[in-house]
Amino acid sequence: MTRPEGLPPGRASDKLLALADQHALSFDFPPEVVTEARALEDDPGLDDPELEDWTDRPFVTIDNEDSRDLDQAMDFRRRPKGGFEVAYALADAAYYVRPGTALHAEALKRGVTYYFPSFAVPMLPRVLSEGVVSLNPAVDRRAFVVVTDLDAAGRVLKTRFVRARIRSRAKLSYRGVQAWADGEESELEGKAWTDNLRLLREVGELRIKRARDADVVQVRRDEVWARVDSTGAGFEVEARRRSPVERWNEQISLLCNSEGAAFLQTPGAAPWVAPIYRIHPRPLASRLADFADLVAGVVKSHGLNAAQWGWHRDRGESLADYLEKLPAEGPQVGVADALHRQAVMVNQASEFSTEPGIHHGIGAEPYARFSSPMREMVGIYTHKEALEKLSGRPPEGWQKEDETQRVEMVALANASKKKQKRIAKEANKIVLDHLLETELGLETEHRPVRSGTVLGLTTTKIYLRFDAPRFEVKVYIRDVEEANRDRPRLELEGNGAKLTAHDGRFPEVRLGDRLQVRLRSYSDKRDRYQFEIV
Repeated sequence: MTRPEGLPPGRASDKLLALADQHALSFDFPPEVVTEARALEDDPGLDDPELEDWTDRPFVTIDNEDSRDLDQAMDFRRRPKGGFEVAYALADAAYYVRPGTALHAEALKRGVTYYFPSFAVPMLPRVLSEGVVSLNPAVDRRAFVVVTDLDAAGRVLKTRFVRARIRSRAKLSYRGVQAWADGEESELEGKAWTDNLRLLREVGELRIKRARDADVVQVRRDEVWARVDSTGAGFEVEARRRSPVERWNEQISLLCNSEGAAFLQTPGAAPWVAPIYRIHPRPLASRLADFADLVAGVVKSHGLNAAQWGWHRDRGESLADYLEKLPAEGPQVGVADALHRQAVMVNQASEFSTEPGIHHGIGAEPYARFSSPMREMVGIYTHKEALEKLSGRPPEGWQKEDETQRVEMVALANASKKKQKRIAKEANKIVLDHLLETELGLETEHRPVRSGTVLGLTTTKIYLRFDAPRFEVKVYIRDVEEANRDRPRLELEGNGAKLTAHDGRFPEVRLGDRLQVRLRSYSDKRDRYQFEIV
């Protein structure tokens, strides 16, 4: 497989490239696709008379430091009578990736851009995804702009859609904007777009409050970033909580996606429009009841103050309000983290669908994917449908009874989502293998003792999050018992709140407890690491 630029050769990077190869992913594109992409680079369609000229507006992009495929740019204005105008510009990928072209066929084959530690296998050739389509700074680009007016409380008043030519003023990073928001970075002051950052914070906080008032659950979570080190032989791992800037930016993206879906669903003289939605059913009542029992068990097992830690459903306290009140720091933060982790398990899976429905995790109905048009084929499809509705013209060869393309696109989107999840799991295993395999060469008593927080319990395993690296591992009860045959079998109490042995010969393990373990062995037969509780 071709090695991506900047990825050093070595054992770690080679394993990741082999994983990409196992999933039949390639950095290389067929010659006809490259030819089409080069032609679009030479003639990007910026002189299109249907484009409005918005190059005077100070759009900026905010993304990770190493991002090169910039999908979105934003510009905010205060409305004269109060409230805000939010202009969210999306890369106009649907203009370049058209049905019937080699580019379109290859994007269908790939489905999405697949992400690995330190590199990505792109859905589109880099000359497009990092070049002519990407909303790079200081150059003119085509954009599909979602313009939403909000009142002073962040409620939607109206939304319109514009095909425009824009010019981003700056490529900013989450880290840099957060430093500015915290008063630690003055270089972002005094720019033409500095007010954009102030209004991003103001609008973002208003939308977060509205989501909370609508009982949208804001689960606290860590993000673990792994990357190949400079030698190519190992990995660097960083864990961090999502910053406020990322949460504000997320709210603007969610607003765009929900307003785009509403536009596609709105009845009108456009029977050729065939939307695809993202749906996320509400949690089952039985799962919510189980979580309530778990909370009660955790309160009892830890001897916590029930007024502070209890979920008061009988008084109308929503799950969102309950999780919001749990401490984010202090001696019991591990218990709070575990409850947040278990709250995630209450949810049902989300999926793409031809039928609209609630997206419970976001609090929107309907909801669609507009905000990643260069990274997801379903995003290109959704843009195409929106543009066809705006044009008032059916696509060439359209037939009312033909649903084949939409059905196939839904299947592709759902399959791609599952494949990315498998790849992420397998890549994380490669990183964890590298971090732990050197310990297996040491005598057991010389292996390091790792501390962590118990995030989940079942009758067969303990889900433990290491402090460093901040990975989750499974400590199998069977493995513990094999290493300590005189210890009795443990039982689960409080609907998952505690593992205990009634004769007292084994210390109880509670959800949210601090636990220390040491690597004992690796089982090839069971394909898992075996730990002992210290």
